[in-house]
Amino acid sequence: MLKPNQISVLVRETLRRMDVPEPSIAKLIRGTFAIESNLEILFTSRLYGLALMSDVEAQAMHKEILKFNRSFRDRIKRATNVDMESLGYKDFTFLLSSNIAFMVAVLYVYYSVTYKEIPQDNIDDIARTYAKFYAKSDDPTMIEEFKTSYDKHFL
Repeated sequence: MLKPNQISVLVRETLRRMDVPEPSIAKLIRGTFAIESNLEILFTSRLYGLALMSDVEAQAMHKEILKFNRSFRDRIKRATNVDMESLGYKDFTFLLSSNIAFMVAVLYVYYSVTYKEIPQDNIDDIARTYAKFYAKSDDPTMIEEFKTSYDKHFL
């Protein structure tokens, strides 16, 4: 069984291999995992990985990484040893579901593309970023839910 501290190490090490030192993106990714992970949903829907990335978002990330940004492809390869240039969509979604380091790398790309500036190391700002750009919600309870879930699993 995977434990939260193992996820924390994996997130940190994956981002380090991508040359991404910001602690706030690590909190944002861990918080996304904490609030989105639900095994029942994971096994019965077209949602991928610990972050339960939707099929629409996964398709967008696959295209973004493959077609437009060599820097993202290079970072992902350095961090996960996955060569995005030869990776079809079916294999991409399999890796999202089965490879946590790959999910961390793709979430980094997702947040980098959708939100150009990752918030500073402030849990309130990080929770707002999650709510707005991943959950696509302006409900203030989503921010509190993110913080509660993050505290429960990672503090």
